[in-house]
Amino acid sequence: MVPHNRRPANEPSVITYRTARMPKAIQIDGLPYASAARAALDLARRENDPDEIARLVSLPLYWGLADRAELTTELNTGNQRGSAAVRNVLRNLDDQETFAHGQALRVLQRTPLPTPQWNVAVCDRRGRRLGTADAWWDEIGLAWRYRTAAGPEDFSHLALAATGTVLFRCTPRQLRESPEEMSTELLNAYRHAARTPRPKVRAVYKTGNAA
Repeated sequence: MVPHNRRPANEPSVITYRTARMPKAIQIDGLPYASAARAALDLARRENDPDEIARLVSLPLYWGLADRAELTTELNTGNQRGSAAVRNVLRNLDDQETFAHGQALRVLQRTPLPTPQWNVAVCDRRGRRLGTADAWWDEIGLAWRYRTAAGPEDFSHLALAATGTVLFRCTPRQLRESPEEMSTELLNAYRHAARTPRPKVRAVYKTGNAA
C-alpha cells in the first residue's frame, strides 16, 4: 500500500495498492502494517468469489483482531468500489460465533497453558464420536467449548463422564465480558484434568484445523 501520488515499479508477486487514505501504520517486528480490518476489506473488495470474500471478511473476526463495528466503519469510510458484495457478506456473518475464537485466544494468552489443538472431534476407543471440542489438550484429555451453537455433535455429558474427559464450558459473552474469570476457570480445569488419569478417548483433527 502506497500513497496515491507515487508510482512504484511493478514487482513480481507483489500487489501494489495506491490509496489517498493511507492508514496509521501498526509496527510489528519493525515493519509497518495496516490494521487487520483494512487489510482484509481491501483484499475482499478485489474478489469476485463469494466464498473467498466470506473467508477474508471472517478472518479478522476469527482471530479476534477486529469486531463487526470496526469492519463496518472501515467499509463505510473506504473505497466503495466492490463493496456491495462485501457488505452483503458482513451483514449475514454470525460475528458472535466467529469472534468467539479470537476472544478465546485472548483468554488463553492470560494463562501459562500450552497451545491446544482447535476444532477436534473426540471419539471413544471404538471410534464412536462423543462430540467436538473447540479446543483440546490431548495429553491430559481436556475439552473446552466456548461456542453457543447447538447441534448433533454437542457433547453428551454422560458419555464424557463415562470416559473421564474433563469439559470446561463457557459462552462467547463470558469470554468477552469476563476474560480474567474465564482464564482462571480454564486454568483450574486444566489442573483438574492433569491430576486425573487421561480418559480413554482419541482425537480426530478436522480438515482446516485452525492450529
